[in-house]
Amino acid sequence: MSQSQLGEILGYLLGFAIVVVAATLTVLQWIDRRRRSPDLPMWDLRHFRNQDIRRFAGSGLMVALAAGLVYGNSLAPNLGNRINPTFLQVWIGVGVLLIGLLSLALIDWLANRAYANRLKRQLERERITFIQGELARQAGRVIKRPSPYDQLFEDSPN
Repeated sequence: MSQSQLGEILGYLLGFAIVVVAATLTVLQWIDRRRRSPDLPMWDLRHFRNQDIRRFAGSGLMVALAAGLVYGNSLAPNLGNRINPTFLQVWIGVGVLLIGLLSLALIDWLANRAYANRLKRQLERERITFIQGELARQAGRVIKRPSPYDQLFEDSPN
């Protein structure tokens, strides 16, 4: 087996592996999407909608990247004494797809980080509201602020 044949086989295997990973990620994202509660707050729904778009786009980019790898690997780099323009175009396209995929992953990471920080701030506000209510209750004062914990303590003695 020559080195070019081995390279072509490895290109097919790498392309196949990328398609398998893309398909797996698509199925996992689809399952995650189906498990979500439909009655989430609007900003949660917007975050998850954008996340779905980013992740399905990432899977599409991975499939395009795999196709480019397989096709680019089957092309001869040179035509006589000059470089094959199709070879060059395909590999530049693969590079652009790779940069696009990495950029999409970075955007997804930053969006998830912002979402987690937003949830953290919301929990901190709820915790402060709860503590203030407890302190006011213990001091005998009544400060009525709506809190998600109000229902927990409606039936409690005291």
